Amino acid sequence: MSVAEYFAIIRRNLGLILILAILGGASLFLYSETQPKLYQSYASTMVIPRQGGSTSELVQGSNYVQNNVQTYAQLAASPYVLQPVVDQLGLQESAAALGRRISIDTPLNTTIMQIAVSDQSPEQAQRIAESVTASLTQAVHDLAPTVAGSASVRLETIAPASLPVSYVSPDRRLYLIVGVAAGLALALAIAFLREQLRSRPRNAADIAALTDLPALGEVPRLQRGQDVPHEILGQPAGQVAEAVRAIAANLKFVSVDRPTNVVIVTSAEASDGKTSIAAGLGLSIAAAGRRTLLIDADLRSPRVSDLLQVEGALGLTTVLLEEAPLSEAVQQWGHEHLWVLTGGVKSPNPGQLISSGQLSDIIAEARDDYDMVIIDTAPIGPVSDALWLASSTDGVIIVARAGKTPIRAVRDAIEAVTTTRTPVLGLVVNAVRASADSRYHGAVYGETSARRQNSLGMTRRASSPRRTR
Repeated sequence: MSVAEYFAIIRRNLGLILILAILGGASLFLYSETQPKLYQSYASTMVIPRQGGSTSELVQGSNYVQNNVQTYAQLAASPYVLQPVVDQLGLQESAAALGRRISIDTPLNTTIMQIAVSDQSPEQAQRIAESVTASLTQAVHDLAPTVAGSASVRLETIAPASLPVSYVSPDRRLYLIVGVAAGLALALAIAFLREQLRSRPRNAADIAALTDLPALGEVPRLQRGQDVPHEILGQPAGQVAEAVRAIAANLKFVSVDRPTNVVIVTSAEASDGKTSIAAGLGLSIAAAGRRTLLIDADLRSPRVSDLLQVEGALGLTTVLLEEAPLSEAVQQWGHEHLWVLTGGVKSPNPGQLISSGQLSDIIAEARDDYDMVIIDTAPIGPVSDALWLASSTDGVIIVARAGKTPIRAVRDAIEAVTTTRTPVLGLVVNAVRASADSRYHGAVYGETSARRQNSLGMTRRASSPRRTR
């Protein structure tokens, strides 16, 4: 995903991001207001060595103190120092518990110890700091080695315990920053998750939101064993027939500057239902009174003959090999104005046949003989067959399966067609799932009555192929 796409996701979800950032910051800020406020009192002491009689003794004393100042810092938080403080102030806690509220800092290369005491009362924090300083001073005096009857070091208070004027915890600004950051992180996670869920469009609205091309329409999801062309024949007033008629109607308005008499129907990936859509579209256009030819140019995996249950041995490969003219290879199916040219016998070199000039000649001949020519080709993602044929047509229709085809694959297919300078007329979303508020949710869609099944079976038998010479 490019940087521009990341920014596009953020821009689309900007409202969500701002709301969650504000809520996160406000929530933790309010939470900080419920926390107990802690005040901290500071006192500083300095460890001073016993005065020596010479310079060397002074240096030795200074080195001795610096080497032991960390020991004195540990001593300050020990029960030896803190138990007298607890007893003196009458604190209702142990020396160990008091030690967790005391921190000792010893700046590098100094003999200074900075004592910090935290408490919910500023006055109590000051009293404890003063008592700890006094107890530590006595402890150092008692425990330090003696030289000539006097302690080798002494502790001198250089900054008495201060009275805090403001609390140090909770840090409202820190809580606010963390809350905003957490809100932003959650919002971005939701935004990118939503993008992943939207990356496989569920309907025409998703297609319209994720691409700049028009959505010609959407076809409802069918039950297992059903297909679009037979559903149109079996239920000419049903939801599927209406959906395909809407696609055929929209096709008239997508290219008002140039005619669209020859179109390719393809898909970004396999199993998106392009063949079924192409056959249904041909049937709807033929029903409007236009002479229509459906060509199965997916020579790698021809499916028109199986889908429509027509003879498949005589078809496009037969015409390409000049074994029969176009007029003899077509079959009439489903409607008096619809003819079908199947893929014919499967060829070992379909790519060469597709890229040959002969196929362009066949398309040109079909353009002269029919009002509308619909060409079913292989998916654009796996192979480039549709791109070879695009220049011989007036436009391309791309089919995507709802909830299955990634939007990236659709965009890649659009970009590939754009390189041929053939317009992408629009996109069709196939297998759209019906919901309670869907326009495909109704009595006709999904009907499984015996009467309907019988009528569909009769339609399939009635639609057997008629050879046209």
